Amino acid sequence: MAILKTRSHGTKGAEIAENSLVATKGRLIAIKAWFADVAVAGDTIVGISRQDKTFDADNQTVMQEKLTYNGLDENAEFDEVVSGGTIAQADVQTNFNLTAGWVVDGTTGWTGTQVKLIKVITTTKGRFIAL
Repeated sequence: MAILKTRSHGTKGAEIAENSLVATKGRLIAIKAWFADVAVAGDTIVGISRQDKTFDADNQTVMQEKLTYNGLDENAEFDEVVSGGTIAQADVQTNFNLTAGWVVDGTTGWTGTQVKLIKVITTTKGRFIAL
């Protein structure tokens, strides 16, 4: 679960949620084909979910309920878990990708394109900015 650590000057976002989306407060969010969804490997991160909600299977066409999220400014910092590897002080300023499980993929250092490590909290948790 991502925790926003700096005040974002961006606006609070709200987009129609993907069908059957299970939103959890603190998850990184992407917009895919005009609908809000949880960010995974390859997605552009736009914010952090502000709500816990399971959306209907036909949400895009019937209910059209929106997922609310905190938009991320260019340098908004957030804490996130690292999986599949560990991080160390030498990894600061290294870029990483997300996993399909919505956390930072610790095996993608130096090849990542989604987040940049700016501070090591523990070997499995860091402070990041979105790229």
